[in-house]
Amino acid sequence: MWHMFSPMPFGAVNLSHRIVLAARSEETSFDFYRQRVSRGGLIIAAVGEIRDEGAASLWRGLADEIHARGGRIFASLGAKTVETACKQSRLAKSAAFDGVELILDLAQLGALEAAAAVWGHGRVGVRPAIPGQSADIARRLGRLGRFFLHVSHSGDLAEIRGSFAGSLLVSADLSVKEAETIVAGRQADLVSFQG
Repeated sequence: MWHMFSPMPFGAVNLSHRIVLAARSEETSFDFYRQRVSRGGLIIAAVGEIRDEGAASLWRGLADEIHARGGRIFASLGAKTVETACKQSRLAKSAAFDGVELILDLAQLGALEAAAAVWGHGRVGVRPAIPGQSADIARRLGRLGRFFLHVSHSGDLAEIRGSFAGSLLVSADLSVKEAETIVAGRQADLVSFQG
């Protein structure tokens, strides 16, 4: 039976539990991430944009600290075009992130393949820029299983799960009991309380 503290492969990364820290504000401090790292856990940092190699170097320092404590860290990026997704993915890789999440709408999904060209499949996912498009994005990505999907609500998980074979993360204002029910019922693979 699945539960929040059962391990799982998350694409190309192995996690020791299913609780993710998914920050939403780009103003989140590095100390916030440092204080919340867990061995075998995943942090999705609200990066937004990595401007250049100098900025990548700053993020690399944080990523190295997270790795030294046994955690994993993905960058959440606002990469809206294929060219931007490619550039941001390269900079995120240079910054020692373990993968990327792109904040995209339905019309921008081609950027996922650009990121996957840098990272390989299993380290790239999407967070819908428009929450109402979650089910449509799930259908578009379908049964590929190559990307993860990060939704910010729990209202239509059954519909999303029915059409999406990849790893599914839900970030919402959940109680612990609701989160446990979602994971135990396999409605989602991972949960975040930082919705």
